[in-house]
Amino acid sequence: MQFHSGLYTESCFVLADGWYEDSVLHVNAFRFPPTEPSSTTRAYYGNVNFFRGPSTTSVKASAKLKQLEEENEDAMFVVVSDVWLDSMEVLEKIHLMFSVALCSSPVPKTLVPAQSNPDTFYRGFFCSVLTMRIQCCSQEIVVIREDLVNKMSRNGVQLPSSNLDIPNHFVKTILSQGHLTPLPLYVSPVFWAYDCALRVYPVPDVIIFADKYDPFNISNTDCLCFNAVIMAEMEDIADRLPVEEEDEGSERDEEEREFDWVVDEADELDEDVVLLDTEEEPFELDQPAERSGHIAVVDGHCMYVWGGYKNSQSSGFFDLYLPWNEIWIYNMETEQWKKQMAGGNLHASMSGSCGVCVDGVLYLFGGHHARGNTNRVFRLPLQTPLLCWEEMKDLKGLAPSCKDKLGCWVHKNRLVLFGGYGYVAQGAHRGTFEYDETSFMGDNPGRGWNNHIHILDLETSTWSQPVTKGNAPSPRAAHACAKVGNRGYVFGGRYRDYRLNDLYYIDMDSWEWHEMSVPQQGPVGRSWHSLTPVSPDHLFLFGGFTTCRETLSDAWLYCVSKNEWQQYKHKHTQSPRLWHTACSGPDGEVFVFGGCANNLLSHQRAAHSKELLVFTVQPKSLVRFCMEAALQHRELLAGSWDCLPKYLLHSLKQRMGGINTLGS
Repeated sequence: MQFHSGLYTESCFVLADGWYEDSVLHVNAFRFPPTEPSSTTRAYYGNVNFFRGPSTTSVKASAKLKQLEEENEDAMFVVVSDVWLDSMEVLEKIHLMFSVALCSSPVPKTLVPAQSNPDTFYRGFFCSVLTMRIQCCSQEIVVIREDLVNKMSRNGVQLPSSNLDIPNHFVKTILSQGHLTPLPLYVSPVFWAYDCALRVYPVPDVIIFADKYDPFNISNTDCLCFNAVIMAEMEDIADRLPVEEEDEGSERDEEEREFDWVVDEADELDEDVVLLDTEEEPFELDQPAERSGHIAVVDGHCMYVWGGYKNSQSSGFFDLYLPWNEIWIYNMETEQWKKQMAGGNLHASMSGSCGVCVDGVLYLFGGHHARGNTNRVFRLPLQTPLLCWEEMKDLKGLAPSCKDKLGCWVHKNRLVLFGGYGYVAQGAHRGTFEYDETSFMGDNPGRGWNNHIHILDLETSTWSQPVTKGNAPSPRAAHACAKVGNRGYVFGGRYRDYRLNDLYYIDMDSWEWHEMSVPQQGPVGRSWHSLTPVSPDHLFLFGGFTTCRETLSDAWLYCVSKNEWQQYKHKHTQSPRLWHTACSGPDGEVFVFGGCANNLLSHQRAAHSKELLVFTVQPKSLVRFCMEAALQHRELLAGSWDCLPKYLLHSLKQRMGGINTLGS
């Protein structure tokens, strides 16, 4: 009888080659079931979290976590086994290991947790017996401390030959069985309540064995399996570790360096850190890069675009933020893009921020950067020769929580913020906050949805919360907001696993909520869509993402006076978008820029767009028709242009410049 590769023990699963005859199974050979790659498993089961932990969905495909991995290419694990602290030889190796790898002491003077020690000293210290599962960003790591190789060799139904490559056969057995201890219970007892900790299906990224067998390092089915080196036997430890270079420009002492990893939201973000969050273009672009999660505002005839993120230029599914100091300006008259660099103290590339323009100043609130959500406020005057971000630091009152994907209205020189997704508010905030149960991971604080309203008075630099009346909308994020008169409208958004299609407005004088019951059928529930005022009586809705994870390209007009939805026919039906921006121009047009054209939450590479979609929602004005006619017949009429008012002449020359540029 033939045994294919592997260590065969009692209680293991096998495939038998042979035939069944006269109630007897005749076997020629045994083999193990083929190991299924993790990518194949996840293609069938989607985001089901087999790895366990607080989240019900897998974070394996998280774009943000993969970005953190790419930003920290020098991050490393040092794995050793048999670290017996009562051995002087081991203690010497520990000292050598830390002295080579680090410039400063890795631990405080006192090792044992006690009441006199801040929990900062031992907060990241974990103890485990036999097995441990580690989720490091998107990497799944399994650790087991057991004498497995010897046990499986001694209890095999087929004795291994002297020339058998034990490590390779051992690794194949573990992965094909999908379990760390494929042994009879009398050899390796299992407490069934924790048997899930021993399963390796789907195949993790790394399995670390702390076995008494010789060290080995084997890759099988996209899984790295290695047996850790025994500490006392590690002779070349100084050569194995990278040396951390001292910063020549640093004058900080060791005590300050020990706490470099502690980040406070109120601290400034260093430019060196921001460089890890962004990616420089290899050549100068004449239009903005593709992106999603950005902001866009209109001032005069110009649309200003900032922030967001895109795919990395390298292969893979990594996302990178767009540079924080890059402002793209689209002139609606010349139909040309221009890039302008901004200075100031923003220093953080973000997505999901809230941006509005008030009297020629761009105000930016919140968002998500590489370290999480923020609630900081910045302003950028747009009519100055040099653009410069300024943080609004001395704000009074109770500020909103740190969050992104919120909505905003502007009313009487005040910013009115609604909803969003982020951390729980500290202090007594009016409104409802509900945790997202899938957001808890490790020591990270959970996040969730809220329906808070916060007002920032730009004249007094004061935060406040109004006392609202009526039935408020449920907590939500990635909704869309628009203002008509003194009404702030909000449509849709995501709440838990649902994407909504309800329509509310709040009277921003009386602060009373009203839910609009529209008689006829309207848009389906969605998030990451846009809602744009196009007249004193109409709102324009475009795109979004449904509960069924479909990216939409439909457009709708909502008539305020009639309280009715009408589907809007357009030519961009083959251009679905989510998490885009939409701005209303002065001539009745809606400019949709960027966004993603496919399912942003799938395992496919995101199809971020840099296309500008223009919707002519309202009839062109008589002035616009005359201007287009003057341009069309410019050779005949140009001699009479000097008779026009200066503002019309300037506009004509702007458009003429755009035509000449396009034709060059």
